[in-house]
Amino acid sequence: MSIIPRPASNFNNDLYALIKQSEGFEKKVYSDTEGVPTIGIGYALLEKIQGEWRVRGYIDEQLQSAGINIQQSDRQTLQSVADALNSNNVAQARSLIQSSTFSFSLSNETQGRQLFDYIIPNYKAEVRQKIGDTLYQQLDGSKEMIALVSLAYNNPSLIGAKLIAALQSGDRDEAWHEIRYNSNNGGSRCKGLANRRYRES
Repeated sequence: MSIIPRPASNFNNDLYALIKQSEGFEKKVYSDTEGVPTIGIGYALLEKIQGEWRVRGYIDEQLQSAGINIQQSDRQTLQSVADALNSNNVAQARSLIQSSTFSFSLSNETQGRQLFDYIIPNYKAEVRQKIGDTLYQQLDGSKEMIALVSLAYNNPSLIGAKLIAALQSGDRDEAWHEIRYNSNNGGSRCKGLANRRYRES
């Protein structure tokens, strides 16, 4: 028997509040902890596909949802950052981000929310793919789904086989343990990630 979901009072707003609490909000492009150029509510401008960093797919369409147009010069800078990360040179990636003048920024948090709302369905789809249609439909709109989408937003690989098994078997305590302790950067005791896992669990 799978877990009985706890309904969220307002799924979209509660999800936004949880992720914003972890990611913060930045109007301008900044370097995250791994040297990835990021803006808004943790929107990474690069993505890692099969072990290689590249400019995020559909970046034009996604940024345009918030009224932002990315220029070719921005793409070139982002590609240079991706090349640095692919060479395991995080310091160079951070330096490129810090020294570059990007043509775009967010005017206010409303723009950040527009971008967030536009891309969130992608992360819900990641969760659906991970846990399957039946469990997804059961948890849709719940506090448990908020935690799962937050994990996917951080990194889809954090939704592992043990967490899925715990959800499917209805073992809430084990699911809590998996989120709280086994989804923390491969066991790293990074304080920021530990705090995020605490809120998600």
